[in-house]
Amino acid sequence: METGRYECLGDLTGDTLDYFKSRHIIRIDEFMPYYMASMGCHVLNLYNRTKRTIYTRTGTVPDLRLNMFFVGPPGFSKSFFCDILFDETFGVASKFPNREVAYLTLPGLIGTVSGKDEAGEPIIEHGVAETHKQSIIWCEEFTSISEVMKTEHSAGMSGLLLMLTDNGKVSRDMRFGTLSYQSYSTILLGTQTERLDLVSGLSRRFLFLDLNPSNSDIAAYNAAWEVGEEVKPDFIKIEKLREGYLMLNSAPPNLNKIVLTDEYLKFRRSMPAIHIDKDSLNRFAIGWNFMNNFHWRNTELLVEAPTEMQRHMLHALEMKYSILGELNFLALEKMLSHGDWVEETEFKWKLVQLGMGYRTGSERIDQMVGLGLLQRKFEKGVRGRPKRWIKYARKKDTDEKDTEFILTPQKTSPPVRP
Repeated sequence: METGRYECLGDLTGDTLDYFKSRHIIRIDEFMPYYMASMGCHVLNLYNRTKRTIYTRTGTVPDLRLNMFFVGPPGFSKSFFCDILFDETFGVASKFPNREVAYLTLPGLIGTVSGKDEAGEPIIEHGVAETHKQSIIWCEEFTSISEVMKTEHSAGMSGLLLMLTDNGKVSRDMRFGTLSYQSYSTILLGTQTERLDLVSGLSRRFLFLDLNPSNSDIAAYNAAWEVGEEVKPDFIKIEKLREGYLMLNSAPPNLNKIVLTDEYLKFRRSMPAIHIDKDSLNRFAIGWNFMNNFHWRNTELLVEAPTEMQRHMLHALEMKYSILGELNFLALEKMLSHGDWVEETEFKWKLVQLGMGYRTGSERIDQMVGLGLLQRKFEKGVRGRPKRWIKYARKKDTDEKDTEFILTPQKTSPPVRP
């Protein structure tokens, strides 16, 4: 492997995004930078926690992992973005340590002490968080984890999942002994919009991606699906990228300090968020700068605040507040955000296509009308039957990605709006 092939990690990131777009994959510029930053954070966290201290806060060596949660309907890239990165056949980063998990129980994720052997020693069954403690662990459907938390044999899983996604230090006293280890795994989870069920405290440990499509997104997916017929993987480019990610995993040889520039600190202070929300955004900023501006043999990583990164950070904040604050209405708001009147029955059938039941869609519309989020009007239809029309009450131009926040920014240097 030629370790100098990607002397600047920005070239690795740029080549990755360009390759995906050459395969007619859409929404790459919108979402893939978060995945790239997460991989960068994964490398830096391992470096910071196990090799050389390069970042500290309040007398501690903080966790730098960027765990992510992606929310959206079936068929809109929850698993696809991970597949194009990590699939063993066509994934460009398949040599980067990763583990896909379809179904998790507490013993499967954390491990368990199932008994004692003839010598009286504990029989330990290791979980994936320990056996793959330096890998990215990804699961496209969080419902399986959420449901298993409620079962008796996985009681306590929520607390252990909080520990795992906080600092990775897992400890549990069990009937036949103690399970204890340090994990550095980064967690990427997905779920359908209607199934999100977070345990208390989990939301602050993740960066959220809203994959719910607008009407224009749906049309773009349909067009990309048609044009993607017989578009083959370019295995020459894939192999070059894989070597780059193998180099990335080896960690930079000379890095000894992460420096937050005054420009970045000024922008961070101005962000309309409280400190627990800024934590994951700060990790993103570090990972983004690493994956876009860092030269492999540099001794310092400068965290700057270019307009592109500011836009991604503000968008991440908007997505989190939308998902957690308006989850039940999120899919509908995205599809109605153009602000035009739509016929209600036709709209409900569109929701069915996105995996939402017709009755559920009807209930959501009625609730939004009651809350003033939607307007409804009636007109005389065929044979005197009334037709109902609905319209989003808060028009928003999705093409310009305008950002609305529920918190008031500080007066220092307002953020650049997308």
